[in-house]
Amino acid sequence: MRETTTILTAHSKTTIVYITAALMLLTGAIYFYVASEDYADISQSAHLSTGAKSAQDIMATTNEMIFFIIIGLGYIAVGIYTLENTYRNKIPYIMAIVGSLALILFYILTRTINIPSIGIQDDVGVTDILTKVMQAAIVALSVYILVSLTKRKKALVQISEYDERQSQAVDKNQKRNKESDFSSYK
Repeated sequence: MRETTTILTAHSKTTIVYITAALMLLTGAIYFYVASEDYADISQSAHLSTGAKSAQDIMATTNEMIFFIIIGLGYIAVGIYTLENTYRNKIPYIMAIVGSLALILFYILTRTINIPSIGIQDDVGVTDILTKVMQAAIVALSVYILVSLTKRKKALVQISEYDERQSQAVDKNQKRNKESDFSSYK
């Protein structure tokens, strides 16, 4: 019965890894979608001769688009890295935690502080809230995975130490048996 429980736990942890990777990939896709909206906005402004957008606004939108593309690429890369290294490596989870927390913090700062060249952003949309919820989920799941990886490693060390002690005990018993066998022949 104990082996079944271990298998179910390992299966559910693997599922959590896949859910985390899927959230990363989906978040990256959303950032690409938002970047494509910025590109459409820039293209539309370039084709309009009315001068609806100033050069400064176009530059700000271009910078935002580049930022979203870089973030999208980052999430896609870490998502793929996570899929390739499900439980063998802590690095993708640490990257996901740090990156997601940094983006959540940056989002809060851009809505509360006048950051040079960005200003105070007053737009809060469904996409914004969706990505922040997904990023919070990525952080929570990645922390859970890191904790379980640490527990797993400690358990493996304990099993290894137990096996070593058992092996030493067997060796002592065999040595004692040989000595007693040898002394009985004398």
